[in-house]
Amino acid sequence: MTRPQPRSRGADLIFRLKAWPQLADAERTAEIYRILSVMSSQPVNRQWLAARCTMPPQELDKLLRQLAAQGALEVIDPSRFAGREAVQA
Repeated sequence: MTRPQPRSRGADLIFRLKAWPQLADAERTAEIYRILSVMSSQPVNRQWLAARCTMPPQELDKLLRQLAAQGALEVIDPSRFAGREAVQA
């Protein structure tokens, strides 16, 4: 029987770009612009981003922290909705 792999803290967080961030010259790459473009049109989680970019995981985490620190990123924790059931009329 296989055991589920432990998830890192915040692995399920969902990210959505709410404002265009300030980027240093070195951060103005096609890959970062693609990430920002996707996050500006739809919310995505870290796993989705990591699977679709070539950026090392620690660089992706650094970018997400930078965007959050600038206030350019909405961070949604889906666990706060866990256990909520639809109210039946």
